[in-house]
Amino acid sequence: MKRCWNEQELIEHWTLFKAEESLLANRTERGRMGVAVLLKFFQINARFPRHHRDVPGPVLAFVGEQLSSPPAAWFDYDLKGRSSKRDRELVRAFLGFRPIEVSDEDQLRDWLASEVVPTDLDSRHLRAAVADWCRDHRLEPPADDRADRLIAAAVHAFEEGFFAEILQRLPEETRRRLDTLVDPSPEGTEDAAENTRSVFSVLKSDPGRIGLASVEGEVTKLGVIRELDLPEKLWADASPKLLARYRARA
Repeated sequence: MKRCWNEQELIEHWTLFKAEESLLANRTERGRMGVAVLLKFFQINARFPRHHRDVPGPVLAFVGEQLSSPPAAWFDYDLKGRSSKRDRELVRAFLGFRPIEVSDEDQLRDWLASEVVPTDLDSRHLRAAVADWCRDHRLEPPADDRADRLIAAAVHAFEEGFFAEILQRLPEETRRRLDTLVDPSPEGTEDAAENTRSVFSVLKSDPGRIGLASVEGEVTKLGVIRELDLPEKLWADASPKLLARYRARA
């Protein structure tokens, strides 16, 4: 959550409306402060704060002024107690949200794998996609560690399918030649030192200083790659971002 809020932003996002004030009736000072912060924080982030420090000081001062309560009352509110659990349920019901369930997580994982991961593997963007999906479905998103596991599962599911599809597009002879590239013990090689380095390692090696020998070496590498006889449209359905990521990994 952003740490700096100007006056206009505070008024726009953290003002308590009359309908919302009904949630604060018959509560202690810290209870009013706690529920008010939970409510407005959820409206902005579609999740509840997990630590007191998640809420910036200027926000606490602005909310406290509306309630005639000191900002310190927020730190007296137990975020892990039974009262706060009931308050979260109250806020969810008021806003029309519910906790995410296993069936929702399965649907979310499948959506990520089919709609988001194929075009963007950036972890920050995937976390944002999780938050947006949950907001659209009126669900409280999973905790950060659970969300990361869901994202990892979605990436794994996509890659398994993507790699299998690529493999099916490769002719049998091309597969054999690719296996030869990564074999550290090519047939006919007797030198033990050479046996420890695959042709693929040589392909990845830096060309070194510019000169006739380095140019000839790079031409030889290009010839090896062309001899693989890869299908022309092997990557036609893959996004440029995805290919760039795998290129860097290779």
